[in-house]
Amino acid sequence: MLQVDFAEMRDSANSLVALHPNPKDCSTFNCYAMIPVVPLKPGTTYTVHVRGRVGDIPFDHTWQFTTS
Repeated sequence: MLQVDFAEMRDSANSLVALHPNPKDCSTFNCYAMIPVVPLKPGTTYTVHVRGRVGDIPFDHTWQFTTS
């Protein structure tokens, strides 16, 4: 079972991106959704950091992506 304890997205200026709360029905399907409140800016690199557990196995991952 997926459990997310911490999740954030930051833009290239290191500012937090406002996200909608995780949809309630998402927990039923063992998922986690990060949906920005406003559209992401084009040509911007974003950093995502998520921490939690899958069953008894902890994870702590950070990655980046760039919008086109």
